[in-house]
Amino acid sequence: MVSSKVYRVVNLITFYRLVAAPLLLFLLLTGQFTVFKWLLALSFFTDAIDGWLARSFKVISLLGARIDSVADDLTILVAILGILLYRPGFLRGEWLLVGGMTRSMLCRTAWH
Repeated sequence: MVSSKVYRVVNLITFYRLVAAPLLLFLLLTGQFTVFKWLLALSFFTDAIDGWLARSFKVISLLGARIDSVADDLTILVAILGILLYRPGFLRGEWLLVGGMTRSMLCRTAWH
């Protein structure tokens, strides 16, 4: 039997990413790019950690998977907005990559 502490830790990490997305958007819109990029990196890192913990300790639930997917989508959306606002020239050379990321996010959202 898996401890409820493990469930709590995994869900708290995912909840951080849900809360971080609006904060990241605020940082982006107020031009605080240095803080934005560090917190964005932390959000991507915590995504990897909570996924690893959930699989390692077999604490996978339907609700947790859905919340994680929403947090993933919000994080990717804020990252794309960051590219648009911080480095708009990047899109000229990498429009296919950004288009693929956007398509992936929209397809995943449609399945929820």
